[in-house]
Amino acid sequence: MSSSERGCELLKDVQITVQATVEQELRIRGMVDMSGLPENLGRVVSSRLAEEWGGQLVYIPMNIGRRNARIYDQFTGDNVHDLAKKFRLSVQRVYKIIADERARRRMPQLNLPLD
Repeated sequence: MSSSERGCELLKDVQITVQATVEQELRIRGMVDMSGLPENLGRVVSSRLAEEWGGQLVYIPMNIGRRNARIYDQFTGDNVHDLAKKFRLSVQRVYKIIADERARRRMPQLNLPLD
């Protein structure tokens, strides 16, 4: 797949993501019938990104803390391979994330005075 094909695929993903996000937000706010607004916004945002950043190498940082929390929350004890595939990580990395999240969430023990 060429870089231009990947770029078109990324813009299509942006369009779909914006559309789904707008639809969800409208539903939450009870504004269901907005006659094509989500689809139009998706196209407008992806077109604007193409105009503004077309031809540039763009890095979009990931919120790693949020990703790690999602992995921990979805961990059932026997789905490490599924999580590794879903989040595009190695199995070892998923185990490390789970251990780190478990340690981070563990309640600190209270130090009682010895008086």
